[in-house]
Amino acid sequence: MKRAALLSIGLLAAGWISAADTLRLTLPAVIRYVQQNHPMLRQGNIVVNRGDVGLRLARGMFDPKLYLQSSNKYYAGKEYYQLLDAGLKVPTWFGIEGFAGREQARGEFLNPDNSLPANGLTYAGVSVPLGRDLITDRRRTALAKAKLMVQESEFQRQSMLNELFAEVVSDYASWYTHWLEVRLYEEAVKLTELRLSQLRNTVAAGARAAIDTLETDVLRRNFMISLRDAEGKLFKSRMMLSVHLWNNNGEPLEPDDNVFPSDLGLALVDSMAASWPLNRMQADLRTLQPGLQEQFFKIRSAEVDLRLQQQNLLPDIRLKYNVLSEPFFNPSIPGPGLWNNYQWGIDAGLNLFMRQERAQYKIAGLALESARLRYDFKQLETVNKLRATSLTFANYSSIFTEYSSVVDGYLRLYQAEQARLDAGESDLFIVNTRELRWVESRLKEIEYQRKYLLSGVEYVQAAGQYWRLAE
Repeated sequence: MKRAALLSIGLLAAGWISAADTLRLTLPAVIRYVQQNHPMLRQGNIVVNRGDVGLRLARGMFDPKLYLQSSNKYYAGKEYYQLLDAGLKVPTWFGIEGFAGREQARGEFLNPDNSLPANGLTYAGVSVPLGRDLITDRRRTALAKAKLMVQESEFQRQSMLNELFAEVVSDYASWYTHWLEVRLYEEAVKLTELRLSQLRNTVAAGARAAIDTLETDVLRRNFMISLRDAEGKLFKSRMMLSVHLWNNNGEPLEPDDNVFPSDLGLALVDSMAASWPLNRMQADLRTLQPGLQEQFFKIRSAEVDLRLQQQNLLPDIRLKYNVLSEPFFNPSIPGPGLWNNYQWGIDAGLNLFMRQERAQYKIAGLALESARLRYDFKQLETVNKLRATSLTFANYSSIFTEYSSVVDGYLRLYQAEQARLDAGESDLFIVNTRELRWVESRLKEIEYQRKYLLSGVEYVQAAGQYWRLAE
């Protein structure tokens, strides 16, 4: 009850409901609560932030790297050797790795290969792939997939919000229609009790037999039982809606018994369905439906993986070239240049049977095929669901509109028969029957209204457009 009171006070302070004897919680107010405080929105932002962090992680693989290699040996008071190699490596998008550094070496027992001038040598060079990693490599693949993941994460967020707001509108529509049922049974009980009271007065006056009250009393009891059942459904639907209500402190809120729904804002279902008609959705399905866009980016990610595994089928060949020079100018030694002082070499390797590489390539190909099949299935499923829900929505919208005239007819028949009974020109059985038929027709109208609202919710959900409510 404490949470319920907090909700009522908060709603009144925000000006989102009107207050008389009861409080009215409208659909726009619920949506605003969801927009501001629902944990699922924060979770959707976490998905997007995770994609951004993944992109930063992938870009970090191209960060320049300082390196230092030092090797020293002392034995029996002698310095055998002291080797130092320090520098900077810079990977690039094209697979070429640049590096620059300085080497120093001294000692009494230096390996001739390690002999250097007294001041050491500086060098600058590149490492160029000639086979594997020429078109793409692990770093470029990771960065390309991270960029795709950033876009995919936004569509994941949209899909999450689409499901969330569809559930919110659906739960509110159920709460509203169950509330209409409760009001109908309350009115039916009130009318029947009034008629029963009048009958008992006539029985007491001797104008009617006591048995004449039995049928009306049975009808009243049936209405009261139905009222209790409807109140249970209303309570359940209110609890389902309260799942979506949170305050600024991240605490759940629960409407109390004095808070009721309103039809204000339910036109949102019609307006959104009209904003995204079936012909537009079918024409631009892939760019409008976030769930389908999410599957499309999974295909692109699988294509990037396949391209990498295709490169791994090539031999691993890298050409290395360094330009050498002394740190300080020495006129006796030619200056640095491509053909003066340099060091070069080739690293090459190839697995004889290529079983691991061929298996990984096959796995990547199967993953791509699987992603394409999922996309094709998702596309067909989405198109068929759009068509089905669009037709169902249009059908129930028409039925609900037309059935109101049926309800009006039953109501007029009941009221006319009640007037004839008051004038002594009708039979009590006919009045009870007319009332029962009117209540049944009104219940059927409420059920058609529920189906009309929920089918509209399903259509906009299939179109994937509810996420726009969060913008």
